[in-house]
Amino acid sequence: MSAVKAAPLPDTLKDFVDNDVKLVERSEAGTGVVNDIDEAAEIGLNKPDYRQKLVDLARGVQKGSLEDFFADLNKRWDEAARSAGS
Repeated sequence: MSAVKAAPLPDTLKDFVDNDVKLVERSEAGTGVVNDIDEAAEIGLNKPDYRQKLVDLARGVQKGSLEDFFADLNKRWDEAARSAGS
């Protein structure tokens, strides 16, 4: 994609434009807070173990359910979010 807002999007993104998808500029403003919460929750969003477990659960090669996995992540994230930066 061009950094020029008025420039047309590449052909590979045409389907998105045709379906009224809006592009949103990514902000790094909250990255530090997210990283602090992630570290306190010991999830590892940017580490391969977290993603591998998610994929393995979805493929059915690891015991457990996606619902339980996400419930655990949500619980850990919520607890860490309350204490991160304190």
